[in-house]
Amino acid sequence: MGRRRFVGVCLCVLACLALPGCLYPGGDGGGRTAPGEYVALVQNAVETYRDMRGVLPIKNSTAETPIYEKYKVDFKKLLDSGLISRVPADAFEGGGRYEYVIIDPEGKMQVKLRDLAVAQQIADLQREVDSYRLREGVLPAGPELWPSVHQIDFDRLGIKRLQVPSVYSGVYLAVLLHESGRVFVDYGPDIAIAMRELGIKEADPDTDLRVFLTERSHFVPAASPPYRWSGGEPAIEAGETW
Repeated sequence: MGRRRFVGVCLCVLACLALPGCLYPGGDGGGRTAPGEYVALVQNAVETYRDMRGVLPIKNSTAETPIYEKYKVDFKKLLDSGLISRVPADAFEGGGRYEYVIIDPEGKMQVKLRDLAVAQQIADLQREVDSYRLREGVLPAGPELWPSVHQIDFDRLGIKRLQVPSVYSGVYLAVLLHESGRVFVDYGPDIAIAMRELGIKEADPDTDLRVFLTERSHFVPAASPPYRWSGGEPAIEAGETW
């Protein structure tokens, strides 16, 4: 290698070392990391921790915690065990927009991402709905779509209609209202697309159809109810224990 080329390579390496995240796959890149870039790394660390300790590195939760929020990865435990050198740049704990969660902990035990931007939008809308209910004594409910499930009357709330971008298809999904007062995202269109692409024409009525989304993506469906196969299509499960 010529002297000029050698010096050039050295300067390039030194420049990279000076940049945040250069020693981590993808780095923080100003938030330009691809979704799921660190999932395999965290998956490996979680599996190793489980093999070493006999338990999963997760945060505490309650019996009422929704299934896709229940098993949150505790990065402090992974850091303290020396299984990772730093928190992934796209994780909430690292300044990113995703929450790392574990699904099927007793089975395949897979690490997935929960989009906190979507979760925050729903939390903000939930506060609006709760405030309206407290003030008016009723829910801002529109037409009923399924048993116990309604459209939201945004005119009564006095705010712009909310739709959230899907992490699966990129299309905008509707936000609906359960008669209990809970606000959630309607992932029915995404589930229908996933089933069609998988060649699945019907499903066991006991199966939570959200599994078809998590099987084909790094993401879990944030702020979602269970879906069951009913009447030839994915239908929102009527119930409050989500």
